[in-house]
Amino acid sequence: MALQEISLEQIEVSPTALRDVQQDNPNFNELVDSIARNGVINAIAVRPSTESPGMFTLVEGTQRYGASKIAGRKTIPAQILTISEFEAWKLQIMGNANRVETKRTDYAKTLQRLLDSDPKMTKAQLAEMNSK
Repeated sequence: MALQEISLEQIEVSPTALRDVQQDNPNFNELVDSIARNGVINAIAVRPSTESPGMFTLVEGTQRYGASKIAGRKTIPAQILTISEFEAWKLQIMGNANRVETKRTDYAKTLQRLLDSDPKMTKAQLAEMNSK
């Protein structure tokens, strides 16, 4: 899939995002400085918004997105995924599984919401999808 530069104004944060922008984290300030100097090295992932034509919903890259806004960037490199909201949610969960910043209680609640939202998914399938 090709990367595309998209306007930060065209991106909306997903309501299923596990993490908020971590502005109080010292590493976040380093990310802002790095993006201000070098731009975004690793693209974010977005999907076309189902609510707003011409907009995108953030799938992965919350910190890069937030740091880019603070660094004064107007655009960000993005991989545009053609996936469902449910598939995006699964990617968010898997992407945050090993992050230290993700609170384990928030993570557990999100996994339960995922199970509750798909009656066909078993705990064994969730564990396999989420294996570390």
